[in-house]
Amino acid sequence: MLSSRLRSLPLAGPAATVPTTFRGGTEVAGNGALLGALALAVAAGCASPRGEPLPPSPGEIVHVVLVKLNDPSEGPALIDDANRRLATIAGMTTWLAGEHRELGRTGVVQDYDVGFAMGFDDDEAYLAYLDHPAHVAFVERWRPRSQWLRIYDLGEAPRR
Repeated sequence: MLSSRLRSLPLAGPAATVPTTFRGGTEVAGNGALLGALALAVAAGCASPRGEPLPPSPGEIVHVVLVKLNDPSEGPALIDDANRRLATIAGMTTWLAGEHRELGRTGVVQDYDVGFAMGFDDDEAYLAYLDHPAHVAFVERWRPRSQWLRIYDLGEAPRR
């Protein structure tokens, strides 16, 4: 079960873009609808229209968190802390953390300071991550230093 502390975190605003890359270099960036951009990453297990295999899926579940900090200069510290405390929690298949990447595109939402995305192979691994003491302590440390969090959980569609 989800920790009651995690279920009570306020969410805010419309969908946005994850600004960094998965291990292995698969970039996830998009215009406006984060879920649409992530759907492309998750659909990676399907074949292309030409029948060529696409890159592997980041996981059955992709958990995305966008953070607007009270003090944006703390972004690098938040990323370093997450890399130390969260990236090594067992059960993750992919991990990324970073700030918005400016590529000169119009219409890309830039209202967050830091973004995280991680993949999990199953519900059990994801729920264990959420309740892991390192994750709970991380949220307790950084939530008061944030204006808002946007959390998206995307499940992989069946592969055809």
